[in-house]
Amino acid sequence: MAGNVTHLSIALLLIVLVIIGALIYARRKMKISFGLVGLGALAFVLAVNILERLVHSLVLQPNPDASISLIRKAPGVYVLYACLMAAIFEEGARYLVFYWLGKKRSLRLTDGLAYGLGHGGAELFLVGWVTFLLYLLVYLTGPSAKLPPIIAYQAWSLSPLSIYLGLLERLLAFALQICLSFWVYYALEKKKISYFFWALVFHALCDLPAALGQVGLLGNIWLLEGSLGLCLLVLIFLTRKYIIGPTLGGEKIGN
Repeated sequence: MAGNVTHLSIALLLIVLVIIGALIYARRKMKISFGLVGLGALAFVLAVNILERLVHSLVLQPNPDASISLIRKAPGVYVLYACLMAAIFEEGARYLVFYWLGKKRSLRLTDGLAYGLGHGGAELFLVGWVTFLLYLLVYLTGPSAKLPPIIAYQAWSLSPLSIYLGLLERLLAFALQICLSFWVYYALEKKKISYFFWALVFHALCDLPAALGQVGLLGNIWLLEGSLGLCLLVLIFLTRKYIIGPTLGGEKIGN
């Protein structure tokens, strides 16, 4: 138990350092707008923690123990639903923010980075840091912790390897959110709606391994994390080739 307390503390510290380090570097090197970072974080909270969660409560109707009957009854339908809903709400939030910003001024490449840091940073903090903190509280307070039983069960099931793999997954998701923000930025900046739909596709595909894991169709943690890592590498390559490269080089896609 003492070992996991140390490992969880390290994971919490690393998440904070990654978020702060990324913001400082982007501000100094790319002169990003912290206002847009904050707007990206707000958009994530509204789209995912409020609107998407509301839809989940109406459609999935979780049981009192937080289990979802659809996972057992129709796992394929659940996987499709989970991937599409995440993509629609998050990419929709990006689109609305960039559409609003584009009405006020010309969009810049750094806007994609700033929004991505806000959106991805909020996810990394709320989904990663807060979850690890809850696990740590289970170890530190024991049975006195007033936490959902599922949190306690997950915490006591942790191993050092699973902690760091969970951290890796969160960091990969952080990078994915930044890449996807560039695609939606480019869709609005160049008025190419196809890039928005590609962002939807990429987002759904990147969520697919996790959704398959939730229904028990992908139980190998190495395969799950490897799939997410491969998605990230492909998306980084495509983002550099079709968005960042042409933007910085003054090229126009399609010409």
